[in-house]
Amino acid sequence: MFRNYVRIENNTYVEFYPGRAYDSESVDWQPGDPSRIGLEMPIVEWQPPWIIAALVDVTDMDPQPQYGWIYDPATGLFSEPPPPYVDPRPPIIEELENIDQESLRHIRSLIVNDPTIGAGTVERSELELLEARAIVLIAELEALPDLKTA
Repeated sequence: MFRNYVRIENNTYVEFYPGRAYDSESVDWQPGDPSRIGLEMPIVEWQPPWIIAALVDVTDMDPQPQYGWIYDPATGLFSEPPPPYVDPRPPIIEELENIDQESLRHIRSLIVNDPTIGAGTVERSELELLEARAIVLIAELEALPDLKTA
């Protein structure tokens, strides 16, 4: 069995390097010498030092690490990456990415001028929260790069 290696970048498994076999004899091979064809080629013969420095031998690891797994150089072990962060806030910006700033200002003015406010349907504290959220959304959208050119 040939050795298998993985390249580590920022403590993360990013590339697999399976072992290689010799497919030809050395230049100084003479008839009658033992053949090296099919034998494992040492990694120093097929990879530069800067790659070798980033490799970890995973041949005997069980379970075998997978792409994206995290490598702990202190222990020499791999672990699955943590689940991706999910923002608990509703994806308001995604929903509003096609609404321009002027439309948000118009929505805000509709809220402010709603005749049901004061008639008991919408309380002043709710209005203030809606206004504050509209202002925050406008500021967030203004801070975003132009989504149409991305």
